[in-house]
Amino acid sequence: MSISNSRSRFLSHRYSLPECAGHLRRLGQLSCSACAVECTEIVERHKGPVMLITPDMQNALRRLNEIQQFTDQRVMTLYDLETIPYDGFSPHQDISSSRLSRLYHLPNIVHGVIILPVNTLMQLVCPHEFLHGYALVLKTGQRLSRNKLRSQLEQTGYYSVAQVMEHGEFAPWGALFDLYPIGSEEPYLIDFFDDEINSLNTFEVDRQRTLSEVDAINLLPAHEFPIDKNDIELFRSQWREQFDVRRYPEYIYLQASKGTCPAGFEYWQPLFFNQPLPSMFSYLPANTLIVNKSNLEKAATRFWQDISLRYQSGRIDPMRPLLAPDTLWLRVDALFIELKAWPRMALETVDLAAQAGNINLGYYALPNLAVQDQNKLPLNNLHRFVADFDGSVIFSLESEVRREQLQDLLGRIKLGYLADPAPRSGTADRPLYDDGRRVRIRFLR
Repeated sequence: MSISNSRSRFLSHRYSLPECAGHLRRLGQLSCSACAVECTEIVERHKGPVMLITPDMQNALRRLNEIQQFTDQRVMTLYDLETIPYDGFSPHQDISSSRLSRLYHLPNIVHGVIILPVNTLMQLVCPHEFLHGYALVLKTGQRLSRNKLRSQLEQTGYYSVAQVMEHGEFAPWGALFDLYPIGSEEPYLIDFFDDEINSLNTFEVDRQRTLSEVDAINLLPAHEFPIDKNDIELFRSQWREQFDVRRYPEYIYLQASKGTCPAGFEYWQPLFFNQPLPSMFSYLPANTLIVNKSNLEKAATRFWQDISLRYQSGRIDPMRPLLAPDTLWLRVDALFIELKAWPRMALETVDLAAQAGNINLGYYALPNLAVQDQNKLPLNNLHRFVADFDGSVIFSLESEVRREQLQDLLGRIKLGYLADPAPRSGTADRPLYDDGRRVRIRFLR
């Protein structure tokens, strides 16, 4: 936690948001959770989406949880693949599903914040035209044969199985068709009447029990690359231009020629397209504001060094020849060239020098408020802080049990409080003390 000396931030804005490409605003003295507080203000003020770049995934998840406590705007994250560069393993299908769904909807985001680590941002992605061109929509009453649906699913990377369990799978059962679309939270049961879709229902994977009926299903491709016959032929042609062809069954080239996707196949993605892979910046709406945490360049450089080391050690394997790193990831210099094309804000923990574009916000870390079990007054530090602090104190808890425990602790030091089951706007200005001080308990989102 952190606090600020100034209460004027609730009455007027202490800084303006950059609006033009290349404009950079730096905010300093943002200790602890102050970054999440200021990110929330930026999201609320900016008339468009915000992309928050963090040094790593752990930091991204922390900011996701924190920002959700302060805003009702849409807050989401774009996960990394959870594989190391040039890995011989593919990401879990649920991760791929979430990633493809986020990419598909990213160009249409109107407001809110998307949080991602810099290594995810540096990874090049499939062309926008491919993702939208291979997307399918199934509707009740639509004329579509089961054989044609099966063919379309196989061409977009879905697998035929005996029982649907994971994203990217389908199972035909006569007139019934089980399908777990990429990007969907639940699988669907498609009921055909001859060559017409009679009904669409969600169902539970474990119990195979129908849940609810829907009118339409959006289908995304199962991979960030196409695997129909023409695209496999393009892959083969471009492979031969770069690598030798070996006649071993486990060779990547021969496996791909048969239409199978071996583990780690994502690192040959560029061979399925005629043009170089675009960056994720190509998916952003034009009015996006970029916000990044401190040490962005250091984190990006470290990730690029990891990529280079993996490439140098792995390129000697004749069974898995590797593509050059810059065909799969943005170089560090290319990343910052891309960043200059957008309005950007940098959040720093240190004091910034007094110059144009720099503003220090005066946050400082909380004192030690831990319960001192060995003292006669174990909550004395908290009691003294609340008595001296001229502002609101908010406790965010996970459950009713935690709230009851906290209520018992506050009762021992005779602190009045407001348990907050209602939205923040309904209680934010209700004083609990005659002098206007407020203590509030609310639940984590």
